[in-house]
Amino acid sequence: MQSRELNKIIRYLLICQRVFTKIKKETHEWGFKGKEACGALVGYRLCKENNCYLIVKDTLIGPNTRRHNINCFIDAEYVEKELTKLKSTEPYIDYLGEWHSHYFQEIPSPSGADIGSLQEINLFENGRYHPAVLVITGLKKRTHARISMKAFSYTPSHNKVYRVPIQVIGEAYRFDTIDLDIFSRINEVVRISDLSKKNVAIIGLGSGGSNVALLLAKSGVGNFILIDYDIYAPANVIRGAPLMLDVGYPKTLAVKRVLRRYGVRARIEAYEAKLDLENYDKMKELLKKVDLIVDATGSVQAHLLLNKVALELKKPLIMSWAAPYATINIVFIMLAEILGFENYACYECLFKHKIFEETPYDEGDLEERYRRYGYDYRQLDQAIAAQGLLIDLMPAVSYTAKLALRILQGKTWFYMPN
Repeated sequence: MQSRELNKIIRYLLICQRVFTKIKKETHEWGFKGKEACGALVGYRLCKENNCYLIVKDTLIGPNTRRHNINCFIDAEYVEKELTKLKSTEPYIDYLGEWHSHYFQEIPSPSGADIGSLQEINLFENGRYHPAVLVITGLKKRTHARISMKAFSYTPSHNKVYRVPIQVIGEAYRFDTIDLDIFSRINEVVRISDLSKKNVAIIGLGSGGSNVALLLAKSGVGNFILIDYDIYAPANVIRGAPLMLDVGYPKTLAVKRVLRRYGVRARIEAYEAKLDLENYDKMKELLKKVDLIVDATGSVQAHLLLNKVALELKKPLIMSWAAPYATINIVFIMLAEILGFENYACYECLFKHKIFEETPYDEGDLEERYRRYGYDYRQLDQAIAAQGLLIDLMPAVSYTAKLALRILQGKTWFYMPN
């Protein structure tokens, strides 16, 4: 068997609400008695490219004394009988893995027995390997009806156990009769296979940056570097992409959580850092591997530093910011070095040369120039938590994401002069 087959990983796991409810009930029932429970999980393999699993049924539920160390081979015959029965009405359903509970408060990393079970459960279909999933639940508190849930899988080629993102979903559709590829309605508009290989850095994850990240991820971009130093606060919910349940997390993690919630397969690197002169070299090294830089900081100092990074690394750069009350939305694209137009403007030119004005400004007149381009001159070294409706910010957000997609796809720039 080719190592490529054994290197398959599960990108994300969907669990139907009724299965989650039953698992939760069993975790409580046996956990309050100081015992563990387990069961077999069956469902569908979706989105072949994404390798997503959907759990629609559990079987052989009960205390784990019935299935010691959740070894599926102990009752493989019973699993097979149950599957045969299910396939008579749902032909695409299959065995996907195992679930077991812990009766103590928090779920640890997989134990040696868990890892051994994952190594033993090798799923083959028509000669092709499919990784199995192991779901572990645990009581949040022995006196409280809440549970924690984590999922894991295993890659034989790397001999490595890895975490699988989980999402509980409703059951409004017959999943065996609909197209389950989440990109099926855009794959004729953009080349998903190409965008999935692209890497975009987004610096600043406020109202603009978080929504740009969401739009690009839902358009098929496959790799992100997210950078911000702030914490997601209640005041951010009304305009940011993350939700109220993400409040209190670093903005980088809050955005990562919301992208996972949408089921996108993007690989995400999150860094809690502020862009300034002290960490300029580290930031430059980090951005070497990206295909595009998006600056949504709203800070003049950060704009100037990222402008310098982009010029030195010859990376395309998009800057997006808004004036207070969103009365002005500005999107600035810097492609001069990439396209070889030495006389084209970079962001620094905006304040040092007369390219946008009929008459030049004196050096002492910078304050007026900053105001003209939507900044509060009193706070040029940091972003401003200004008033403004999301509906007024979204045109700039959408335009920024659209320009990013055009650059990533190598399309001819439509503002280029003849």
